[in-house]
Amino acid sequence: MAVADDLRETLRGALDRMIPADDDPGALDLDCDRFVLELLDSDAELAAFYENGLRNLHAEGFDSLPPDEKDRLLSELESCSSRDGWAVSPSAFVEAMAQHAMEGFYTHPKGWQTVGFEVTL
Repeated sequence: MAVADDLRETLRGALDRMIPADDDPGALDLDCDRFVLELLDSDAELAAFYENGLRNLHAEGFDSLPPDEKDRLLSELESCSSRDGWAVSPSAFVEAMAQHAMEGFYTHPKGWQTVGFEVTL
């Protein structure tokens, strides 16, 4: 298990804010959390990086924030290379999570449909 159970909701909450559902599915609708967890299961160094970033995000109260405040915090972290209490770069962490969210989203056939790609399997 690459990410501690107590941090899975933090991961899900961040992915949900990065690709929220609207008229199209969001990150959680297309199992981006599972995609990231499977990625972390195969890379111990990346898993440790995520564990640290998620623990810091959780410590900042992310899970209890309303959606607009979650967005504000993620945006703030995206633009700062260091932050008191963070052992990893907040901007590198948010950038990696956003990249993995997009990879998970656009490798799913329903993600393809959001950009007009016709799926015929």
